[in-house]
Amino acid sequence: MDIKEFGDLDRQPGRLMVWRINVTEPISWRADPRRPSYVQEEHLRSADDGRPGWLGAAFELPGELNAAALTKAILGWVDRHEVLRSRLAKDGSAMRRATIDPGAAALEQTVVSDCADSGETAQLLEKLFDAETNPLRWPAYVFVTISRPTSTSLLLASDHSVSDAYSMALVPYEIHELYTAAIRRVERKRSFSPI
Repeated sequence: MDIKEFGDLDRQPGRLMVWRINVTEPISWRADPRRPSYVQEEHLRSADDGRPGWLGAAFELPGELNAAALTKAILGWVDRHEVLRSRLAKDGSAMRRATIDPGAAALEQTVVSDCADSGETAQLLEKLFDAETNPLRWPAYVFVTISRPTSTSLLLASDHSVSDAYSMALVPYEIHELYTAAIRRVERKRSFSPI
């Protein structure tokens, strides 16, 4: 795996879109009695300092973007990993968890712009990821695509309370497999362990 600083990524021009998870109405959050991990607790306690703590993954999808297939892939990925369907909140000195069921999430996409300048794109993405990955908001992750006729760059930023470097290393393979399966209209068996 090639690990680079965010500013060192090679971004080709293309149409930039933001893909955000939301909850279908009515909101179906259920109280979850499981405690957050020690890492999650510590991360949430220090979230008020305003410093972002996100991790990112970026990879290419071949060919022209298939928005329906990508929607199915992202929602399938969220359904597989309960941590992506859970939110944590501070309640005085305690932490509370709430979770939604598989299939309760929806995906909205927003076209931001056609981007040509890689420096401006890097600044825009960094501001977006800093704002969207707040561990005290749900979801604490966001996707971005930069699409061109021959390929699409898919970028994911996720707060450290939701993911770690190991799980981020698995994201490109899993989303690519789900995307390919959606294009082929083939359901993949659940074969991935939770994040």
